Parts: sequence; structure tokens; C-alpha cells
Amino acid sequence: MDRLPTEMLVNITRDLTAEDLRQLRAANKRLKEIASPAAFSVVKVTNTFRSVQGLLQLLNSKAISGTIEVIEFVEDRDLGLASAALHPLPSLQFLNIQNLLAFSSPSWTHMSPLLERLHSLNIYVLTDDSECSFYAEGLTEFYDVFSEIILPACRSLRNLSLNSTCMVGIMPPLDFRRVNHPYLTTLSLSSVAFAWNEEDSPFGGAEDFIVRHAATLKSLELIGCGLVITEMAREPMQYWASIWARFTETLTSLTFLRVKFDEREEPAQDGARKEIRYFSEDTEYGLLRHQEDLEGEEDDVPALEAFKAIVDSRRESEQKQSSLV
Repeated sequence: MDRLPTEMLVNITRDLTAEDLRQLRAANKRLKEIASPAAFSVVKVTNTFRSVQGLLQLLNSKAISGTIEVIEFVEDRDLGLASAALHPLPSLQFLNIQNLLAFSSPSWTHMSPLLERLHSLNIYVLTDDSECSFYAEGLTEFYDVFSEIILPACRSLRNLSLNSTCMVGIMPPLDFRRVNHPYLTTLSLSSVAFAWNEEDSPFGGAEDFIVRHAATLKSLELIGCGLVITEMAREPMQYWASIWARFTETLTSLTFLRVKFDEREEPAQDGARKEIRYFSEDTEYGLLRHQEDLEGEEDDVPALEAFKAIVDSRRESEQKQSSLV
């Protein structure tokens, strides 16, 4: 094998798994150099001391740290040690953090140079139902950090996915107002509240954030999101129909759209489970699902269907054009 051309050995390694590549590195110095870039391009970290120690060893290796493109934190509830260990990684483009407990950590500040080069950021924030209130200190601190440090630092983002197990955006706050990502093409938001008045509200800004990226946004996914009815009002300041109309007018580059709302616990008389599109503000419990029908929401579904039809038509047209090339 030592006599085989380097190009042939590289082609052989392309069909091997990461585990096979790591074993191949032990064969000799030449194979170690060839296999290392692909062997550690994707690194998965679990919620164990041993796994974090393994990450530290990789990051302290100049030869290996420069080849890492993707880091996935799987079931990593405490990012304190691991995130502090993340030195500047010149090849890192994707950061995937699953089941992250919401808390404020100084480690995020140290990660700013790393975040600046990311192309893709996927965060799934894990919370207990009892924490989803206006007074959940950990949640509030985390989303303050997310709004003020994490999002602004990600200047090169192409893909952003933010998922939470409870509704966020008003309280706990999530502020999109001062954030702009000039290369953003894919956006996925889960359990994010849309503010009742985006311009004047001290929180939120999700709607304006989406419109602000209309020139580059190709894919939009909204899962379990909701419009907020303030505690002082008995009806929404705006309805989803107006948001869909605005998106239809402005998001002219969008070619993929997925919208899914939560369903009501109690089915209607016809057996169907109606969607929960609105949330009521409660100073004690936070945002509560609005179960009752609202006068004026009858235009929501037709407006969304019209928006989807335009996006689907645009995607089909682009597919036809690409097939002719």
C-alpha cells in the first residue's frame, strides 16, 4: 500500500466511515496524514466527562483541530466546560447543540471568534414545563445572551435553526431587532412568539427579522409559533393573515415553506383538532395557549394557503429551469 499513489489512497478513504478512518490512521505516518482530515471533520460530544476530555485532546492538536468542520453536542446539558474548550477552529462551519439547558455562561463570550465563521447554527434548548414562565431566571438570562452575544456574533450564517420546548420571544425575551445576517438562506424557528407590535415592542422582532432577510432567504420553517394577545387586550393587535400577506409581498426569493402549529387538546365537534395560532399573555404563567375561537382569524388559513401556493409555484418554476440547463 505504501507504493500506491496518494490520489488513489485519498479516493479509497472517501468510502470509509469515520471510525474506519480513525483506525486507518494507526497504520503508518502516511496513512495518518491522508485519513486525518476526513476522520475528524465531524465531531460528536456527549454529556460525559470522557467525551469532553476527548474533545479537548482534539482541539489541542494543531493537525486535527484545523480539519474539524462540524461539532455536534448531543445530549449536552452543560456547555460550560466544553464551550470554554472551543479554541478558534479555522475549518469549523457547523455547530449543532442538542438538549441545551438554558443558562447564562461566560463561555459564550469567549466563543465569539468561533461563531463569526459559522455557516450553520442549530440549537435545541431544553426546558422543564415549570420553567416556562415570566419569572424563569435561567431562561431569561440565556435568551439575553443569545440576543446580545450569540446571534450578533454569527456574521457569516447561512443556516439558523432555533428550537425550544416552551414558547419564547416575549417573556422569556428573544430580541431579533438588531440582528442582520447578509448571507442567511435557511431559517427555522420553533416555539417563537411573534410580537403584537414589532416596532414598539421591547422584545420579539421575529416578523421584521424574517422580512429583513428577504433578499437572501430561500427556506423558512415555523413550527409551533404563535401570535400574542396582550393581557390588556381581548383580541390580537394583528392576525396571522396580515403576516402571511406581508411575507407574500416581501419574501420573493423563498422556494421552501413549512408552517405547523400546535393542535388543541380538545377536538372540535367534527372530531378535528384545531390549530393553536394565538397565545394569551399572563403575568404569572407567561404565554398560555388561546383555546377559544377569535373573531377575525377566519382569514388566517386562506392567507397561508395563498402564500404557500406562490412559494410552491416559484420552486417548481426554478426546478423546471434547472432541468433545462
